[in-house]
Amino acid sequence: MTRRRRAWALALPVAAAVLTASCAAAAGPVGFRVEAPARPPPAVGTLEAVGDADFQGIVAGLRGTPVVVNVWASWCGPCRVEMPLLERAARRYRGQVVFLGVSSRDDRRPAEAFLRRYAITYPNVFDGSGAVRRRLQLRGFPTTYFFDRDGVLRSSVVGGVSEQTLAARVRASLGPSARSGR
Repeated sequence: MTRRRRAWALALPVAAAVLTASCAAAAGPVGFRVEAPARPPPAVGTLEAVGDADFQGIVAGLRGTPVVVNVWASWCGPCRVEMPLLERAARRYRGQVVFLGVSSRDDRRPAEAFLRRYAITYPNVFDGSGAVRRRLQLRGFPTTYFFDRDGVLRSSVVGGVSEQTLAARVRASLGPSARSGR
């Protein structure tokens, strides 16, 4: 192997690790319980600006149903890659699990164009102030959070979520009958 090829062979894994670390770091706060007055989610196709209390109210209003919250930005490459996967899952689990998107650290027009581009059929909100991002202790884009039926954050995935991980976490949130296939 030439010196140049060896340099590239070493540089590529390092670059990939740096990129992954910049987009995906540990997320929290698992165990966080939503404590707010319930409110309905926004209409699909809108991008309502929300703060922390609004976001918590939406999740509280969905108690009784597991909620998958995906925090994304239109400029984020991994967000663009995973958005079709999330849309397919939202359609597959409609009526069993609610998906909620949160556009954060973004500008409104590109975020709205992003939703149209991927024909998203689940509700999304706009975190213009960063309050939702701070509440969820976001460490990287995208991050997907899994709330149980009681509004308790049970797990999160920082970085693009795989189809297998998403399906496993959604099935886990549905309970024993979903895990066993009954």
